[in-house]
Amino acid sequence: MKDIWPSIAAHGWNWAAMESFCQNTNMEIGHIKLAFPGGMGEILIALNDELDRQVAAKTQKGLGITTTLKTTIEHKIDFKLAHKGAFKKIAQSLLTPPHPFLSLKLAFKTVNRFWYLAGDQSTDYNYYSKRLLLLYVYVPTTLYLLTKDKTKEDTIIFMNRRFTEVALIPKIKNRIKNFI
Repeated sequence: MKDIWPSIAAHGWNWAAMESFCQNTNMEIGHIKLAFPGGMGEILIALNDELDRQVAAKTQKGLGITTTLKTTIEHKIDFKLAHKGAFKKIAQSLLTPPHPFLSLKLAFKTVNRFWYLAGDQSTDYNYYSKRLLLLYVYVPTTLYLLTKDKTKEDTIIFMNRRFTEVALIPKIKNRIKNFI
């Protein structure tokens, strides 16, 4: 389904995009509906999973935690820039009811995969705190990218600022501990 992005850019995230995709690829819409009985949300989950697998395949091993996390987000930025029109339509759709829960699910699945790529094996509260902190970087970076006329360079600078802010949290936490 890698050829679906132009259809989404043209029609939005809806069945019209799927019908256009099917016409362009000589597929039957009925086959898509059978393969994804959960509808458009299930299709988006599958597309996001595939994109995350592609990002994982492109990410070099042994880069260190922060570099791996930055690299995975950069790979996702590259893909989203190449299909910016489609991702804008998807984001617009995901920000309307009842889709915000789906957008959180997609974002959490992505940052979870990125942490595993970075070698994270935590299972205690660190599991959740690490993912929440990466969500703080990943979600605003994605939304920033999709705003008007943002380049990859602009987006990387924005992402790096978020990582810098996250890195300050342990220092602030230690100051509070020492104060108390």
